[in-house]
Amino acid sequence: MLGTNTKKETRQVTITLPHHSWSEVKALAGNGNIENVLSALIIRGLGVGEWSNAAALGYAIMAATDLGMNRKQINDLTTAMYRRFDRNTQAEAEQAYYEW
Repeated sequence: MLGTNTKKETRQVTITLPHHSWSEVKALAGNGNIENVLSALIIRGLGVGEWSNAAALGYAIMAATDLGMNRKQINDLTTAMYRRFDRNTQAEAEQAYYEW
């Protein structure tokens, strides 16, 4: 997780994206700073933001509990998810969700 005391470095880069992606970036920025939006997206993509595998497993455990799944079923679910963390990227997981 990127903390407030983490040493930061500024670099000038050129980013090429499809037009629709730039539209989304501009929408996320609103009247704010596009550089801040891009920085946050990169940090999240690198996995150093607020999201973690532990958070994903925690959500799954809470949802499974809400559905009345027993401990064995929840263990099977979290084991399967844990294996997927090593086989698939977060982008692939998001795509699977959107296609569901």
